[in-house]
Amino acid sequence: MRRLARLVRRTGTPVYLYSFEREADAVVPDLVIHGLDRNFVFGNNFGPPSNYVLNEDDLALFGAISTYWTRFAGSGSPNGDDDGTIRWPAFTPSNGQGSGPKHLVLDWPLREDERLREEQCDFWEPFFLKSIANGSTSASSPSSDLCGATIVADMRLDYDLACPGN
Repeated sequence: MRRLARLVRRTGTPVYLYSFEREADAVVPDLVIHGLDRNFVFGNNFGPPSNYVLNEDDLALFGAISTYWTRFAGSGSPNGDDDGTIRWPAFTPSNGQGSGPKHLVLDWPLREDERLREEQCDFWEPFFLKSIANGSTSASSPSSDLCGATIVADMRLDYDLACPGN
């Protein structure tokens, strides 16, 4: 995710990272699972088998999420000037010193944090695109494995391509 955020940011498009961390113990005890956020994004109670009804804090989280999403859809920024919600920081790559990239934690209460999944990103980053590029090395050894791929704007791959007629 960090690598993708850097690539998108190169296009001049602001990137906003978040981590959904709200637990609904009646649905899945002590876990946050993929897809659990949908009910909080749309403010819907959970159906069978749990039939969990969103409580006051859940509804407050829904209100904040829907405000951020609506603003983002309308203006490209989730932030406003006047409502008192926590400012959602745009992604800025770490320079390796001090604090790392900041993100919004979607839980109640909302909070800002930094270095989202940094340890996991550090582990996986060397492998990013290698499975697609068949393990080719960087620009000193061009690969033809991605020939025909469409690359939009200035989003560059970390691999040079050696395509026929190119």
